[in-house]
Amino acid sequence: VWIDVEHASDDEAGRKWLERAGVNLDEEQFMYTSASTLEEIKTIIAKISVDYQAQTKAGETDLPPVVFVVDSWAAALTSSQWDKTGGKDAGKVVGDMGQRAKQLGDVVNSVTHLCAGLPIMVLGIQHIMDNQDGYGRKHKTTGGNKLLYYASGCILLTKKELKLEDVDDKDIKDTY
Repeated sequence: VWIDVEHASDDEAGRKWLERAGVNLDEEQFMYTSASTLEEIKTIIAKISVDYQAQTKAGETDLPPVVFVVDSWAAALTSSQWDKTGGKDAGKVVGDMGQRAKQLGDVVNSVTHLCAGLPIMVLGIQHIMDNQDGYGRKHKTTGGNKLLYYASGCILLTKKELKLEDVDDKDIKDTY
């Protein structure tokens, strides 16, 4: 289940990218959906997880494992941020006083419990930024660390500058 928050894969170029990445886009194997808010992401995962659990309790044994990919947590808005994009407060820029980080952590915590004991994996992309503090680790996550502690596992990937002349494989040069 691909939950596209950034709308980076909602067109033909996105489909081609997924195919090149080896994703089977057959309708019985792949579900694409988009979301804008943390609440929408949680709702999508909750509906599928609760249904999966009900089917398991009903005795169905041939259910396939499920993988959710959230692209990305960082692009998801809180409900109040979403309200500021349209209604009477449209255009106002107001600080969230840490609410976004709190709500993100709460959603990841809920999702962890929703999927517990089921063959369901949730992969979420969270952006990192350079730490402005001269001490401590080089990178930190946007939105605080609560996300890191509720997730079952975390991998930190950073960009490394790769120049075309550093790549030996012609296929990689041509494709990417």
